[in-house]
Amino acid sequence: MNFTRKMNFKLDGIDGDFSVHSSPFYFSGVKLYQNGVLLSKTSSGFKGITYTVKNNSGSFEILSIKGNGFVPVTVQTQNGKILLERELDGLEKVLSFLPFAIFGILMFLFGGVGGIIGGFFIGLSIALSLFISSSLIRQDINKGLLVIYLILLGIILYAIYFVVTIIFALMMGGMISAFI
Repeated sequence: MNFTRKMNFKLDGIDGDFSVHSSPFYFSGVKLYQNGVLLSKTSSGFKGITYTVKNNSGSFEILSIKGNGFVPVTVQTQNGKILLERELDGLEKVLSFLPFAIFGILMFLFGGVGGIIGGFFIGLSIALSLFISSSLIRQDINKGLLVIYLILLGIILYAIYFVVTIIFALMMGGMISAFI
């Protein structure tokens, strides 16, 4: 399954085709390409990732790209905003929390093993469930298959947590102490 979404767009006054590649596994958020060539970012921050491109008159234009996963990808230009992805509706937003809920249920049923490791994995599972599940939801997948994928994601997150906790407990002096 390919989690990378490619969104094409054109800008008035600038030659070439633009495409934004977004993936939950890009730690830098999104990547911008012009005519298939990766553009280097000018800056990044709360306002998004900023790129500088040359327009047809020879001056430069600033593009700011925001969004990844839960937040739809948008391009802010000097002339306005271009929405490249649709907003998730209410049910889809609830579904994006399903892997985290499965992880939490499994953790409750089988006991939280190790407070620090558990806290770390709860935070990690929230981030991964939002980014990966919202990427899956935006793809054209059968809704029944989507729910199965999201449940499996929650189970996989718990399995990784459980294995790492057992390894950590064995390194710290025995598995029995991890379950007490």
